[in-house]
Amino acid sequence: MTQAQITEIASTVNAASDSIYEALKYIYFICCEDFYKINVKDVFKISLSNVTDSRILSNLGFKLYPDMIGDLRDPHFEEVKKLISYAFAVRLPFVKKYLPPKSSFTDGDLKDMFRALCNTGAKNLDNIIKADFKTNLKTAAKLKDEDEPVFDTEWFKTWVYAYGKEFAVINNKNMFFLGCTDALFALYWAALTDKLVDIIKRSIVVY
Repeated sequence: MTQAQITEIASTVNAASDSIYEALKYIYFICCEDFYKINVKDVFKISLSNVTDSRILSNLGFKLYPDMIGDLRDPHFEEVKKLISYAFAVRLPFVKKYLPPKSSFTDGDLKDMFRALCNTGAKNLDNIIKADFKTNLKTAAKLKDEDEPVFDTEWFKTWVYAYGKEFAVINNKNMFFLGCTDALFALYWAALTDKLVDIIKRSIVVY
């Protein structure tokens, strides 16, 4: 793959990270203020219709302001976008499962994609994400008809508890928020995978 194509992959993943962060804000607002007025399914439906558009949730008809999103407005919490990009980056080896078995695409291309993401903001802050690229590369090579491993969100919960003081309390609001994020990350990754596969297929030769 060319450098331009690698850059496009990195930009797509980073855009998805920005988008999911915006979705998290809307979900937080719903569970805090308008639980009965706004259906969280609408957040999922709209954001998943284009996972690389961070402005798409404006289609809900209202704008969020800092005082509406609690601890999520904290600059430390916003660093989570670097972690989201990294969480996506370490899963890149599983994208190969959805590509033609014989093509010009190599593990070297995957490594280039991972490096490009790390060079454009993806970062494992405090080594909070336990999954790593090299291990996933080995795991992906062994996959045949098996599904890829479930998207692990324990790192996100750890980050939330560290930088979101209000989330340390066990209540309906927090359980609702964290439950939604479990589903959201998995669905975003699936949709992002489709986008990455489309980009890669335009860039490789199938034998």
